[in-house]
Amino acid sequence: MPQLDFTFFISQIFWFLISFGVLYLSVYFFLIIRMRKKHQFQEKIIERSMLATKQLLESQLEIKENVNRHIESAMLFADELILNAKKNAALFLQESNKKVDSDAFTSLNSFLLNDNINSLLSELEEEKIDQIARQLIANVYSSNLNIAKEFPASLLDQQLER
Repeated sequence: MPQLDFTFFISQIFWFLISFGVLYLSVYFFLIIRMRKKHQFQEKIIERSMLATKQLLESQLEIKENVNRHIESAMLFADELILNAKKNAALFLQESNKKVDSDAFTSLNSFLLNDNINSLLSELEEEKIDQIARQLIANVYSSNLNIAKEFPASLLDQQLER
């Protein structure tokens, strides 16, 4: 067997080292260097992507803060509008109640102060008195309806004046 012969042993080691060296150098220069360049390129891409992602996250947080501030200010504005509307509605209700009370009082006074009331009361039956009372109540309700119809328009006018 020539592989185990000591005379060829040194030449075999020499050619083994030469072959291994050429193989190592070719793998190193052709594969490892290309792989290293690709790895470095990928690292740069990943680093740029991470930086862009970080910037997008910061801008997203900034936009979210701005939106939250705008929502908060809109809610405060809406609360103020609701509070003003409630105040205006309460004032309008008080004024309309006073107007209804005064209208009812004046119509009742005019009815009671009429000279013909005594003669009418003696001539009218119980049903006629009920009918007149219903008419008075209907007049009061109709004046309430007129006031209720005026309420949204006057409230809108007050809001537009501000």
